[in-house]
Amino acid sequence: MIVDGHLDIAWNALAFGRGFDGPGTKGYLVTRSALEQAGVGLVFATLFAAPGVEEEMVGTGAYYRNAREARLLALSQLNYYGAVGLPLVRRRRDLGRPGLQAVVLMEGADPIESPAQVADWWERGVRIVGLAWQRTRYSGGTHAPGGLTAAGRRLLPALARAGMILDLSHLAHPPALEGAAHRLPLQRAGPGPR
Repeated sequence: MIVDGHLDIAWNALAFGRGFDGPGTKGYLVTRSALEQAGVGLVFATLFAAPGVEEEMVGTGAYYRNAREARLLALSQLNYYGAVGLPLVRRRRDLGRPGLQAVVLMEGADPIESPAQVADWWERGVRIVGLAWQRTRYSGGTHAPGGLTAAGRRLLPALARAGMILDLSHLAHPPALEGAAHRLPLQRAGPGPR
C-alpha cells in the first residue's frame, strides 16, 4: 500500500476551491481519482487552521484569531472529509478495508481549546496531533522558534492518555524532546505544500 503522510485536502478545498472529488485544478495533482490511479491507499488528511499572522493566510478568509475560531475551522474541514465520503481510519482493523482511506492529522493544535477536548477530537476521528505549524498557544514552530508553553505542557499528558500520535513536523528540537518525554507515539511527516 502506498501511504501519503501529509495532505491538506480539506484546507485546499475550502480555502482555495480545489475540490477533492472533481477533475482537479490546473497545477495541483491531489484529487481522489489521481490518488487512486497512483495506487495510494492511505493518506494522512490534515486539519489545518491557519493563524491570522500572515497576509497570505488572511487573504484566504480561512484563518483564526483565537482558539474558538481555530476549532470551528478544523470542524468544517473534518465535516468536509465526511461530505466527500473519505473513510477515516479509527481502529487498526479499519486498515484492511479496500479503497482510499485517511488518518486525520491535526496540524497545529490551536483547535483544541483545552486538554478536556482531546477525548472529543479522538471521538471525531483525529489520531495524530502536531502542536505547531507556526507559533501556537502550545509551542513555537516554523519561523517562530520557541519551546513548549505552559499550555503545551498541560496538553501533552491529555494527548498521551487518549493514545494520540504526536507529529513532530514544524516543532523545534526542545519541544520535540519534551513531547518524547511524555511517551507519546511519535510521527514525522513532511511539511507538504499548502
